[in-house]
Amino acid sequence: MALPQGLNRSRSAIVFLVNEATPGTIDANHTGSATTTLPQNPLAADAFGLTTVPIIGQQGNYSDTSEIGPELITTDRVLNYMEYSTFDLEYYAKPGGIVAADAATGLTVTNPAGTSVQLAKVGAFTNYNVGDTIRVSGTQDAANADGLYIVATKPDNDTITYTAKKSTPAVAGAAATAERVVFTLPKEDKILRRCFGGTKFMSTAHNGYSTGDSSTANVTSTNATCVSYFLQNTIQTLSVHSRQFTDDSMQMYTATGALPTSFSATFAKDGAVTYTSGFQSNRVFYTGTAECNPAIGAITSGTNFDVILTSPKRHGKDSTVTATDVTFAQSIAGNFTAGSQVKLRVKSGGTVSGSTLTADTDYGPFEVKAINGATVTLGGATTIGAGGISAGTVYLIPFLPDVALSTSVIDQRKVQVFMADAVKDSTAGENLLDYNPSNADVSDTNALAAATSATQDHLFNLINSLDVTSVNFDFDRAITTPALTEMSGEEFPPASYIINEPTITGSITLLLRPKDFQLMNSLREEPRRAIGVRVGDTEGKIIEMGAASAFFEVPTPSDADGATQIDIPFTVIRGDLGETSDANKFFVRYR
Repeated sequence: MALPQGLNRSRSAIVFLVNEATPGTIDANHTGSATTTLPQNPLAADAFGLTTVPIIGQQGNYSDTSEIGPELITTDRVLNYMEYSTFDLEYYAKPGGIVAADAATGLTVTNPAGTSVQLAKVGAFTNYNVGDTIRVSGTQDAANADGLYIVATKPDNDTITYTAKKSTPAVAGAAATAERVVFTLPKEDKILRRCFGGTKFMSTAHNGYSTGDSSTANVTSTNATCVSYFLQNTIQTLSVHSRQFTDDSMQMYTATGALPTSFSATFAKDGAVTYTSGFQSNRVFYTGTAECNPAIGAITSGTNFDVILTSPKRHGKDSTVTATDVTFAQSIAGNFTAGSQVKLRVKSGGTVSGSTLTADTDYGPFEVKAINGATVTLGGATTIGAGGISAGTVYLIPFLPDVALSTSVIDQRKVQVFMADAVKDSTAGENLLDYNPSNADVSDTNALAAATSATQDHLFNLINSLDVTSVNFDFDRAITTPALTEMSGEEFPPASYIINEPTITGSITLLLRPKDFQLMNSLREEPRRAIGVRVGDTEGKIIEMGAASAFFEVPTPSDADGATQIDIPFTVIRGDLGETSDANKFFVRYR
């Protein structure tokens, strides 16, 4: 029997993103010795849902040669080196949300001194820790002591304290309640961390915001209720595994040294929030379906064995297969690191352990440990005794874990754009980008209400909102590859990258109303503004994106169904705010 003739349905694809400890090296994380045990990566948790199929391939760089002579055709070509592979991943934003945990009721609430509020009940706070975000109610001072707070101290399992919004809050009684607020990082966390480089963790409590690039004190990835991604001069790479499959027709692409090079997002009341990230990879490994000589024999867990491939052949006249065409084994400095992950599929009618199969049956998974001509050495944790595989049609097929991907997305019904004066984001001053600024006698719900005059200079105060029809951000990391033509002894380039001079541009489009007409003149005289976008209003599923200082161009008017609309391009800039950290210049955060 020959190889399957059916075409591969490209949309039947699953992509896995695996962190690389060393750029360009597949991090297989074997259970023991790499030469005999199975890799643990990719894990099911590494699966990532995309909206379009990534087109992963790698092109060569060539030169023409020509010599003089009597022939008319004297040209030839040589391969100089392989170019970096480039591809896009398009995906939906999938905020993780929050859940409540360790609810405690009947708490005695007191004000020991100043702004400190104490909650007490025997054994109520066993699972609470300093830095946790808690939701408190029933203190009898709703504006200053109810809402979201950070655990400031925990003397014992019976008592915790937190900081109220003003000194000597009017708290009393023994009917207060508290619960921990547990936040789940978004599915796209792995990409956003590598795209922006910097990550900080904060709390959504009134004193939980942290300016700059440092996380809020005592807040980590395990107890944060807000995560912010920002620009940082850091290079972190991934291995991207993409397997496409239809029946027996399967193909898998493994791109190593994969680095996000760009990020773009467009917001409008149309569909789910969608991001596009451009990637660059130093090498692409290929694994495809191959036919095997069925006389494989018995297989023992933990013991390598050989399989001879019989198809596909490079040329019809060839007597043997070149196994490296459809499988790979990566070695770094002569040491094996990882190989194609595969299964053996024995078709119905084949003989296994002396019995004839009545249905197609897969065995494995196995990892390719070595390749020699048409012979592939496999290793795994599967045992097939009593003669093993001995007859029939046997295929070697690419393998990745089976997973059920999440389809939870965030719509754009509650998208809103904000524009404000570009003032320095400083804890000692305005805290321009704070999402829940602290104000005495003002509840969390009203902290950024338009009528709250104390926060009207904060970007996300509702008084700074604009009625726009669309807004977009395009971030180019300006990745350069100076080592592309280094003479390293092989044709593939190294996973060595430099962040040169990133650019972030965008534009907003809005219908021209009397309150907006002033933009025609004011942006010419005062072009530096802060810009922000907020999507969603459900706690734990809010996305905010923005910049502390952007340069807005003079608007361009046009017609929109009989009304006048203006398009305003902008560029994120350093500004003159005295900011020394990139963390406030552009950010994407979830809370």
